[in-house]
Amino acid sequence: MAKISKRLLRSKKRYLSYGDVPKPRRNEVIIGVNQDFLLDDLPFIGNSLRRGRPDWWEELPSEKGSFRRCYGINDLLANGWQIDAWCDFHIHVGDDHHGSPDDPIVHGPNHIFRTDQFDYSQVGKCPVTEHNLEGSHFPKLISPYYVRTPKHWSCLMIPSPFNYDPRYRVMPGVVHTDFFHDMHCALNVQARESFIITRGTPLFFVFPFRRDFKLSTVAAADRSIQVQMEQASFNINKFTRFPDQRGNWYKNLQRRMDSQPKSLIERILHRH
Repeated sequence: MAKISKRLLRSKKRYLSYGDVPKPRRNEVIIGVNQDFLLDDLPFIGNSLRRGRPDWWEELPSEKGSFRRCYGINDLLANGWQIDAWCDFHIHVGDDHHGSPDDPIVHGPNHIFRTDQFDYSQVGKCPVTEHNLEGSHFPKLISPYYVRTPKHWSCLMIPSPFNYDPRYRVMPGVVHTDFFHDMHCALNVQARESFIITRGTPLFFVFPFRRDFKLSTVAAADRSIQVQMEQASFNINKFTRFPDQRGNWYKNLQRRMDSQPKSLIERILHRH
């Protein structure tokens, strides 16, 4: 479970060059803001403050096998953080704008937040624009949050998984945040009339990951291998092979796997 650390704020140090900026510690990311008042709105990481979960999460059934107790969903929310809209965004849609922002589209404090756009010519006709107004541009919300991850770590950005809005979609992407720290939000606007994205609306989730795993091959296997993998995952024999597993067997097995000692090569590769 992650938490918000204020160790860099307590130092009161002013950093005059990029070389002065501290490197993230192990299992840590650094999030810088371009306006100090945003420190009160820092993205809440994972489930430390439960903001990563939708408001309706607590109202869901909690019995065994329920949506709320799904390990896949809980692990998804616990391993990243959510970026909310940092101000109101006025998205103007019409004959003159075709889904692009009408400058300035932001009515925030002193209009200090910037926007940009990707022109339709940069995208063209493709499945992404299939349901858009013809010639629509893509608004780009310039994020006030700048992220630094440890060396060899990048960030995956995906639309907020439980806050679907049919008027727009956030475009997913990967940013190599160990050296490039901007994480802006591109919108694919599909509305037919103007609308407002209000401050605090969940926009996207961010998941850090090591990029030294390069997928080069997918090995096809026949049914005899598939059967063994299926049995290893869900066959009741797991309880006889691991007699100490009771109740939360999935997480117990995860902890057992994670606690296994790494090889010397793995320890060298995973240092930062």
